[in-house]
Amino acid sequence: MMDINSNIVGRLVNRAKKGINEVTDTLGGLADTLGGLTDNSAKSPITQFKSRMTSFARPNLFEVVINDPPKKSVLGQTRQRLSFSCYQATIPGMNIATTEKTAGYRSIAYQKLYEDVTLGFYVHGDMKELKVFQDWMQLMINPINNHVGFYEDYISTVEIKNLDRQQKKVLTTTLIDAYPKTLDAIALDAGANDDIMKVNVVFTYRTYKQQFGGKQEANGESLGTFTERSAEDIDIGESLSNINSVKDPLTKDHNKIIADQILKNRFLAGDNIGR
Repeated sequence: MMDINSNIVGRLVNRAKKGINEVTDTLGGLADTLGGLTDNSAKSPITQFKSRMTSFARPNLFEVVINDPPKKSVLGQTRQRLSFSCYQATIPGMNIATTEKTAGYRSIAYQKLYEDVTLGFYVHGDMKELKVFQDWMQLMINPINNHVGFYEDYISTVEIKNLDRQQKKVLTTTLIDAYPKTLDAIALDAGANDDIMKVNVVFTYRTYKQQFGGKQEANGESLGTFTERSAEDIDIGESLSNINSVKDPLTKDHNKIIADQILKNRFLAGDNIGR
């Protein structure tokens, strides 16, 4: 009986020693791993993770520069103040107008559509932020006789600059042929003692360019053999092989689809096709 008990105890002791050795080896490997993760060297996984995942762009680091129309000066000394007062801006998006799907479940792109950009400004006590945009919009439509101004007299450029933490430009978006389209109403409130008056201005534009880290991206200009045309400028009887397409002519089915879509858009817009 004593021999049996001794054997059982010996086997239990051996198993315990084996288990302790396995736990020690596991803890040792874990300690080595943690030591590598907390290492301050450039090859450390923690360092690599922090360098890749903490350099996000921030929406509050931006600057807006509005330029005067080339033929009419309306901003004057308020131009720099507008840059400081702009608290809200948007990077413009882009949409593609397509035809309705055919029997083959295919829709064809025929025109680029650009979204308007809204800029928000703090209004100073002299309200010059409000006045300069009113003066600018009066270049388009005369408030007295309702005469329409020349397009070249009121278009300008607007630059929206995204900055990093070191105040370096990482993205510059330039709106081409831009002008204020809408000046929002300003609500007054007798109970808003601590609020600052703000005004939103909606800018429309013909196209825009973007510069990423020194590389220019032409988003709205003609690229290569492409020819950009407005659907309103297209003559339905004109060959559609060079309209918003490469020089190689499209198939007759594609031409017909695009022509039908242009006709439909003009009809919905109330345009008289027969003129």
